[in-house]
Amino acid sequence: MYDKYAALIFDMDGTVIDSLPAHQRAWEQILAKYQIPYTPEVMNQLNGWPALQTVDFLCDRANIKHLDNAQISAEKEVLYQQLAPKMVKITPIVDIVKQYSGKKPIALGTGASTSEATRLLTHLGIAGLFEHIVGSDQVEKHKPAPDTFLRCAKLLNVPSEQCIVFEDAQAGFDAAKAAGMTHFDVRTICKPSYFVQ
Repeated sequence: MYDKYAALIFDMDGTVIDSLPAHQRAWEQILAKYQIPYTPEVMNQLNGWPALQTVDFLCDRANIKHLDNAQISAEKEVLYQQLAPKMVKITPIVDIVKQYSGKKPIALGTGASTSEATRLLTHLGIAGLFEHIVGSDQVEKHKPAPDTFLRCAKLLNVPSEQCIVFEDAQAGFDAAKAAGMTHFDVRTICKPSYFVQ
């Protein structure tokens, strides 16, 4: 089905791993601690954004100016890292990665940091399936900007228009489109598990 593409690029959270319940629990605890309002609809719209951008958006939306957003996002990430090893599982999308691993160039582009992504994928035994892992620390602008996926294509040495991106979030779809890449909505295979109403 994907043979016509020269390279495959995968998102991480909600795509190759089901980490969204762990992210949700971490967000619920942190946002409650700092009394930052949110709705499930808004959190789904922000799915795929780095933590600091998410906190910035929520605080701006609620006109909250007195908090240390960087500290809050750091606390959320620490909590998530504590929850992830016990809660995170691989998804059926990994079967596609395995099918093409070693046959086509494959990269992973995520809103998580490179070290966090590598650690988690290694824990799950799938880090070696990807030639490159591009985290949020490697680009200036994050999804929905195209930078993450453009860097993946550059590292794989494949033109953008010959890449297909596997994603579960609107920010990722927008990033793929902006990069000139085809995208596949993995929610047709993996049932969403993030702030389900």
